[in-house]
Amino acid sequence: MKHIYPDRESKTLEFKSKPPTFKSLIKTCVAFANGVGGKIIIGVDDATKEILGIDDEIRKKIYDEFPNSLYDTTSPSLLVEIYEKSFNGSNVIIIDVPTSIKKPVFIIKEGIPKGIYLRAGSSTRKASK
Repeated sequence: MKHIYPDRESKTLEFKSKPPTFKSLIKTCVAFANGVGGKIIIGVDDATKEILGIDDEIRKKIYDEFPNSLYDTTSPSLLVEIYEKSFNGSNVIIIDVPTSIKKPVFIIKEGIPKGIYLRAGSSTRKASK
């Protein structure tokens, strides 16, 4: 039986069926931090909202490697909360990104303004000059 996540993607909510590259996750975190904050939920299909769950390999990578990667590549450095939620036996990982007090947040390697990202509806977009 399929289980559907109760909310839809929005300015503050992003679904990922599997974790994309860290680069893509970091862009979304930067966009949320430059806005009102938001959550990335890994283990939910973004088209159907079906809860797919995550495996131990994904869990380990997100918990062990992602926070340092995010912190080291953003300025001001971003800290996020990572936790899991269970839906009928399937776990999803939630990356909770707070709004940043210091803005704009940007990706160090890309600099300003290229490394600044924002949320436009349910999409992460590069900020315009």
